[in-house]
Amino acid sequence: MNKVRLDGRRASLSTAVAARTPTRAVPSEVGASAPPRSEGDGERRRWFSRRLRVRFSPTDWFVAALFFSASVTPSLYPRPRLSQGVLSGIAVALGFGAGRAASRLLGKVGPGRLPAKVRSATRITLALVSVAVASWALLLNYHWQVDVRRLMAIDGSAALYLASIVPVVLVTGYALVLLARLVRAGHRGYVRLVWWVVPRRARGLAHVLVASLLMVFVLDVVIAGEIVAAVNDRLIAADTSSDPDVRQPLSRSRSGSPASLVPWDTLGRMGRRFVADEPTVEQLSAYSGTPALPPIRVYVGLGSAASVRERADLAVAELERTGALERDVLTVITPTGTGSVNRHAIAPLEYMYNGNTAAVAMQYSYLPSWLVMGGNQDRAKVAARTLFDAVARRLEQRPSSGRPLVLLYGESLGSFGSEQIFTGLADIRAHADGVLWVGPPRANRLWREFTAARDAGSPVWQPVYQGAETVRFGSDGAGLSQPRGRWTAPRVAYLQHASDPVTWWTPDLLFNRPVWLRDSRPPDISDKMPYVPVVTFLQTTIDLVLGGNAPLGHGHMFATEQAEAWALIAPPRGWSPADTTRLLTRLDE
Repeated sequence: MNKVRLDGRRASLSTAVAARTPTRAVPSEVGASAPPRSEGDGERRRWFSRRLRVRFSPTDWFVAALFFSASVTPSLYPRPRLSQGVLSGIAVALGFGAGRAASRLLGKVGPGRLPAKVRSATRITLALVSVAVASWALLLNYHWQVDVRRLMAIDGSAALYLASIVPVVLVTGYALVLLARLVRAGHRGYVRLVWWVVPRRARGLAHVLVASLLMVFVLDVVIAGEIVAAVNDRLIAADTSSDPDVRQPLSRSRSGSPASLVPWDTLGRMGRRFVADEPTVEQLSAYSGTPALPPIRVYVGLGSAASVRERADLAVAELERTGALERDVLTVITPTGTGSVNRHAIAPLEYMYNGNTAAVAMQYSYLPSWLVMGGNQDRAKVAARTLFDAVARRLEQRPSSGRPLVLLYGESLGSFGSEQIFTGLADIRAHADGVLWVGPPRANRLWREFTAARDAGSPVWQPVYQGAETVRFGSDGAGLSQPRGRWTAPRVAYLQHASDPVTWWTPDLLFNRPVWLRDSRPPDISDKMPYVPVVTFLQTTIDLVLGGNAPLGHGHMFATEQAEAWALIAPPRGWSPADTTRLLTRLDE
């Protein structure tokens, strides 16, 4: 009896298992076709489709809307459409990531699963608020753009500007989210592999080992190896290349000429631009109405000599060869990180003195200024000091009555290096006849000292130091003329724009409202620019990177206002404001 019952139970169990087990099609004949390949292709398509579909919760959308709103707040000057679209797209992608993290955190520490009606109402509310926040940010940005463009006299429709950045925001944000999903999928695959291959007790060690190898690969091979090598090669190639419209000068008064001690091919790209640039003797003579001297321009590149001292000695030898020490004016220039000299830096002096001038510059790097400032500031310091000392020693050997006016010039990082020549104002008075420092970075020691000790009541964007007796600040000639009063020699001028991020950038912007955003605003910074902790720091950092996109006369873009400055610092005898106006007209042409 028991045997019959046991057999019955086994039969029932077998029937149940057979019923639950899916049947497989078995080919009835040898050589029957295998399952069609389209099934595997369809599975792969479904795999990619699942990862291309991006689904976000209302919380994700809300946080992304907040990040987008922060990215379009006004900064120091308008950005190009593509740059703003990409930056806002990055902000949106980061917002989605932060929203996803916030959702998971709330799920763990929140009150638990809410009723269905509450969840539905919450989703609808967050969705509507997200749309409202993003729309309101775009509307405000339109008014901000109109205001900033008006202050900087920029043509173009602000509405068209906004309409053109929205597609870029969507494409950039979507691409970054997909990239994050692919990285996450790769991480999951790695975790599964470790789970099945590595014993449980060794999994922690495996994670540490893989993370260490990955870090070494990224930092040493990719960043320090391939990326640095690629950037370095590109910068060297840019420095050794030459612009098609730049030709070797034939005048004996220029470095790189056939008579020069400095070979043309060692000057670097920026050096070749400097020595080959205008004005010519013919242009100077036509402007003055009298025969002009050929202006002397001396430049020594990184490839012209092996060391800083040897390059400085070569520059002095070149000055002697050209007769530069017999000219009325000698300007010692500290170039920017790439070796560049603003074309409006020296040309005004050459017109003012009818070519009876000389200028000398020495390259110390081919890297952009921000890389030199962040990596090795000593390059600019040592080069500026070594060149000036070499020139000063040679001038001391000449009778005082036969020495030229010694002027100093530096723009951006060049002003930083040029400042390092002097210990203070007394040192400047003892060794220089005039100084023009343009677009000073906040790292400039003397600039910080003069600005911090400004007279009471003067704004930080145009400080007055000791009654403006020797040192003056301004964005143009009109600013440097204030306050009206005696400007004693040697005149020192800082030419700076209130909207220049190079002058204002500092880590303090993270959590401290800067002085230039308090009280009275500078004339070219919108009253609508708010201070938002962290956001203002990031906005100013972005402006710093994109500084070359500002319109002339704003941001870090300096042009003919340098002629106005030189006309005040070192004017020839009998020079008048009418002469300055005429010079500006010539330079604009």
